[in-house]
Amino acid sequence: MFPGQAAQIQASEKELLTPATEYIYETFDDVLRARYGISDYSHTKIFTHAPVDFDPSESQAANFVNSLARAIIEEEEKGRECDVCIGDSAGEHAMTAFAGVHGDRRNPQTVRQCIELMLNRGEWYAQCRPNGEAPTKERPYTMMFIGIEKFLLENAIAQIPPELGKAWVSKSNDAKSNGIGGEILAVKYAADYLVSRHNAPKRYCIPVLTDSPVHTPLMEKARKGMEKELEPVEFHPPEKKVIMMYSGKEESDPSRIKQCLTGIIDSTADLNRSIASAVSMGFKDVVLTTVCRMYKKMIKRRKDVKPVD
Repeated sequence: MFPGQAAQIQASEKELLTPATEYIYETFDDVLRARYGISDYSHTKIFTHAPVDFDPSESQAANFVNSLARAIIEEEEKGRECDVCIGDSAGEHAMTAFAGVHGDRRNPQTVRQCIELMLNRGEWYAQCRPNGEAPTKERPYTMMFIGIEKFLLENAIAQIPPELGKAWVSKSNDAKSNGIGGEILAVKYAADYLVSRHNAPKRYCIPVLTDSPVHTPLMEKARKGMEKELEPVEFHPPEKKVIMMYSGKEESDPSRIKQCLTGIIDSTADLNRSIASAVSMGFKDVVLTTVCRMYKKMIKRRKDVKPVD
C-alpha cells in the first residue's frame, strides 16, 4: 500500500538510502536544486535523526520518493514480491511508478519525470486553497474521525451554516474511519458539532495537514490542471496488478489509469473500497511503504487484512 499525504514523516527515513535506492534521492535533490535552488534536501529533511514534519507543499514529492524507495527495498532487498498494488490518493503516483506505468523505474529520467509531476501537482493543489489560506493543525482543510460512521458526518455537514462555506465527506478508510474536507470554517463547525452533539472524543478528531481541501469539488482546478500535465505523458500497461482508488478496481489500460489518477483529485477517496477489492482477489497481507503509524493502526483495525512488519 502506497500512502497519501496523510503520511507526514514521523521518524528518520535514513534506512531508505541503500545502493538500490540511492539514484532516487540523487534525482530528487537534482530536481529541487535546479527548480528551487534547494541543496541537499534529502540529507537535511528526510535523513534526520529527529521527527520531521514536511510543509504540505513539499509532501507530495517527498512522499513519492520515500514510498517508491521503500517499495523497492521491500521487494529487491527483503524479497517480498508485490502481488497487487494499492495507492491512497497521491500515493497512486508512487504505485504506478513502481508498477512500471511510467516506464523503467530504474531509469533516473523516469523518476525525474515523476518527481516533476508531483511538484506540479502540489502547485496546482495550492491554487485550490479558498482565500489562499495555508492550512495549519489548528485550521486544517481536512479532518479524519475515528469511530464515527459516515452518516453522522453527513448529518454534521448538513448543519453547517451557509455563511461558513461548504464541506463534504472526502475520505473513507473503513466503516468507522471517515474524513471531512472543505472550507476551513465549515470543517471546524462540523467537527465541533460531532463533539458536542454526538460525543465524538476530541482525540479521535484528527486534523490532516493536506495542502488544500483534497477530494472535494473545490479541487476542480487542480484536476483540470493535472489532466493537462498528464496528457502528453506516455503511460504503459502496468507490470503488476494495480487497483485504482477512483474506480475501486484493478485497471490495466494506460488511458484509464491516467483518468483515474486525475479523477480522484476532486472526488471522495474511498480507500476502504480499494482494500475490499484486493481482498476479493485473495490478498490479505499488507506491506506499507511508510513509517507513518496512522496507516498501520488503520490496517490493524480491520478484520479482513493484516499489516506485515
